Amino acid sequence: MIPFVARRSKAGVTEGEQYIITTYFLYQGREACDLCGRPHQTGRQVVIDTEAGGIRAGSDCLHQVSGITPNYMDRAAGDQVNLALRVRSLALGRTRGPVSFETTQEALEQLQKSATEITRNTRHGEGVLKEINAISDKFSSRNFKDADLKRLSVLTDHLAYLKDARENPELHRARVAALRGDPVPEASKHTEPLASYPLETPDDLTADQVAAVKAALSAVSKLQMPGLRNPGVDPRDHETRDAYMTDLRAYYERLVSEGQPLRSTIQAQYDMVHLSSMRFPLSVFDVLGPFKLPCVTGIYDRPDFNNLPLEGREALNHLRVTHRAGQVEFHASGRKHTQEVRTDHPKRRAGPDGRERPAASDDRKDLVCWFIAYWTPDPWHHAFPIWKAHGGRGELLKFPGIESLPVSRAAPGTAFPG
Repeated sequence: MIPFVARRSKAGVTEGEQYIITTYFLYQGREACDLCGRPHQTGRQVVIDTEAGGIRAGSDCLHQVSGITPNYMDRAAGDQVNLALRVRSLALGRTRGPVSFETTQEALEQLQKSATEITRNTRHGEGVLKEINAISDKFSSRNFKDADLKRLSVLTDHLAYLKDARENPELHRARVAALRGDPVPEASKHTEPLASYPLETPDDLTADQVAAVKAALSAVSKLQMPGLRNPGVDPRDHETRDAYMTDLRAYYERLVSEGQPLRSTIQAQYDMVHLSSMRFPLSVFDVLGPFKLPCVTGIYDRPDFNNLPLEGREALNHLRVTHRAGQVEFHASGRKHTQEVRTDHPKRRAGPDGRERPAASDDRKDLVCWFIAYWTPDPWHHAFPIWKAHGGRGELLKFPGIESLPVSRAAPGTAFPG
């Protein structure tokens, strides 16, 4: 139901008079336009309430007499459709079945009933009911504004939040914990303003506080988790940090045992010994220079490398500082493997375009090596088991219990009553 004051006279509409749009046909309104008389104009149409009764108007004629555009009508229709969907969600409860409304007034009456039930024994229930009743009275007296629809959206959010918290108390507690404890550093700027809210007792929350919770959930859910350093083992799949660390070590121990390289430096080691002017003996820092964490690589099986303290404190500290890692883990195996290297000079390995050339058969060689691994664990967070138990971070950070439908997805021929 959308009021307007006519900007110009046309057929049954008089300039300066107030009218109400009572129905909006979004797509296939095929009836004749009563303002211009043009028959069977497929497209958006409205019904305007006048003293003489309802008259139909196409979108062009409506714009001429009221200044209201099709885009504005789409948005207004969407608001009222979403109000009906929200009330439907609140009315369904635990049962499933058709709940539909012929008019917005009928939806508001159902909202009053649902709100009375949901807000019973809540701290701010009386205030919520007063607001809904006042907006319903404004609708009955045709003094309904866009701001009233926006406020109803806030109030129905509040009711949906209370209803969901009662029906799913464990999920509600998990959602609160996930929001307050999200590990993305930027999340705190969205959650700190909620610190004084009684999130654990949702019946004590105001509608505006629930609106702030909804905004925080939306903002935090859009933040991206940092990428994993160790994609082979996800800390989010583990109940405890100890379990994660155990599985992570087992993963790299397996790669080392099987001789499966990850960011191998065996070519750099061969070049260092045979194709460079480096002075000997080698230091541990010469070997660690090309490393990127995590790294699983063969170590050239020759005395220059075998005697280096690759697991020593100096080596681990060097990697911590170089890679800004809080913790670096190490594992080695004495099992021998072979890895292929190129024996041609590094300057001959790339063409003029910078792309690597294939090595000729006589420029390839298998080196005997033993394997080591260095890795730095990804952070484990106490929120991870909560996510896992409830469908993941994205599911927990969704605001509960509200249906919505963009107008663009309404079915052809849909009419939105006032």
